[in-house]
Amino acid sequence: GQKQLCVTEFGWASTEGTGGTPPGFEFANDNTLQEQADWIVEAFQLQRDWGVTWLAFLWNLDYGPKGLGPEDNNVPYSILFPDGSPRPSFEAIEVMPKP
Repeated sequence: GQKQLCVTEFGWASTEGTGGTPPGFEFANDNTLQEQADWIVEAFQLQRDWGVTWLAFLWNLDYGPKGLGPEDNNVPYSILFPDGSPRPSFEAIEVMPKP
């Protein structure tokens, strides 16, 4: 119909730089940090271009430093490294065009 979407959780996992891979998240080994950054920005751009998304929330900001280590399945989605420094996706979001 006429209602817009509210995307409450999206993102890409990359285990690069996390110190390990959570069990069952081996797929995240196939994504580089640069791919994570590129695809997050592309997803925001596509949602804006399609015009059907009202809100979109990226999963997640800080499970890198706040998570339970490399075995925590939330850590690969973080846009911060375990030491709290920004991953390339954080910086890509920072400079991407905003509406």
